[in-house]
Amino acid sequence: RSGYGAAGAFSVTLGDGGNASVNVSGDDVFITVEGQGDNAGLRAYAIDGNNNGYVGMAFISTGNNTTITVGSLGGGYDTGIEVGAFSSYANSSGADIAKVSLGNNNVISVGNSTSLGTPGSVGIFAGAGQGFNGYTPTADVLITGGTGNNINVYGDGSSGIVGFAESG
Repeated sequence: RSGYGAAGAFSVTLGDGGNASVNVSGDDVFITVEGQGDNAGLRAYAIDGNNNGYVGMAFISTGNNTTITVGSLGGGYDTGIEVGAFSSYANSSGADIAKVSLGNNNVISVGNSTSLGTPGSVGIFAGAGQGFNGYTPTADVLITGGTGNNINVYGDGSSGIVGFAESG
């Protein structure tokens, strides 16, 4: 995904071994993001900025009773929670890790149910990896949640959770 529309909270790091994190530490938090598309409620990316090393972790966590609403007025390619860790290669001391940790009773709603043709909404997106130059990074995607969480996505080609780990 890795688009850069509007975001409720956005953390990015460029460089070797860097970590990007968004921590919603309280309970009963409401996040709403609207725009032309490619928006995210919460977004964190750790990216190897010099194409000659590895990144650390991109991490997003929520407390309990967090409500995230993205793209309810239209747009497309919106995401509730988006996290990615991508490097050019990793060595024995580095790994690409994308992690999402949800509390209890959270609600993530993405897209617009009254507008047909709103494409590609995703509740949670997590991706890690992308090895080049013959190296194979260690890539991990971890998505954990408490009880009572709900993910609602609307639009053509929408998905509740998308996760991938790719290497070499």
